[in-house]
Amino acid sequence: MDSNEVNKLLGGFLGTCFIVFSIGLVSDALFASPAPEKPGFAIEAQ
Repeated sequence: MDSNEVNKLLGGFLGTCFIVFSIGLVSDALFASPAPEKPGFAIEAQ
């Protein structure tokens, strides 16, 4: 395998990682929900 093939493989891998992390960041920003100030109801243990 020559260096050009290795370069293509590593470029594809790094590009895929960049796309996956970018999609993760964008989806976290779009679908972020703030935590409630207080719980909806209290569960009493007996």
